[in-house]
Amino acid sequence: VISSHEGEGLMIPGGSLANLTAMHAARHRWKAMNGYTTKQTQTMEDSRRLMVEEEQMGEVQQHYWSSSLEDGEEEKKLEVISSHGAPSSLSQPQNNESHTSTSQQQQQQSVYDDNRSTPDLVAFVSSEAHYSFSKSARVLGLREDDLIVIPTHADGRMDVAVLAKRIEELEMLEPTAEAATDKHCGRRKRVPFFVACTAGSTVRGSFDDIASIVKVCRSYESRNHRNAPSNSNHHQRSIWVHVDGAWGGSAIFSARPSVRRA
Repeated sequence: VISSHEGEGLMIPGGSLANLTAMHAARHRWKAMNGYTTKQTQTMEDSRRLMVEEEQMGEVQQHYWSSSLEDGEEEKKLEVISSHGAPSSLSQPQNNESHTSTSQQQQQQSVYDDNRSTPDLVAFVSSEAHYSFSKSARVLGLREDDLIVIPTHADGRMDVAVLAKRIEELEMLEPTAEAATDKHCGRRKRVPFFVACTAGSTVRGSFDDIASIVKVCRSYESRNHRNAPSNSNHHQRSIWVHVDGAWGGSAIFSARPSVRRA
């Protein structure tokens, strides 16, 4: 359980790979804050337990076939003596197949329910951002319209006012308390989770106003939805602000204060 997020963050090299890693980390953070990673962990544990059971049944099956071959029999039926002394037939393959099928159906249903209840996560980048963000969004499986491109000013800086407006538009479309409890509600739940800033764009070397972008994101996180339901369907807000500094980000390591403040 994540109780505090102050001072957290990642500083990693790699350019395009760093952008992909940041988007992955942002999604994981959002899911962890809202309890989705617990569901995934349970599903993975179910899968591991099923694999162990299948391996154990396979070893038992192999042992019985080995015994049959050693006795020179082509076919052999395993009999188990019950507590009453009466033999009963044990058909391991059939029981294993039935158990596997049931477990897989339960597991698939669990995954289906989780996916159905998870909102569509939305990322924001500027029109001057590196193309690797688009590739990263595809790797994560985001919908095409869930990567929102924000226009820039004449000098290449992200238009922070437009970013704030786009986030507010999604906020206004969040399901109401009644819709959040309706499983058959057709409205898509779209939630901001990631904003990419650029510290030195590839084409023009422009720097986004990172402080203003962070302010917009934190303002969204601090606001309570006008019709926010007081149940588990209401998601905790979290926007990961990533700075793509592959071109100019190294300036923060400069020994000259004037360069670091630029």
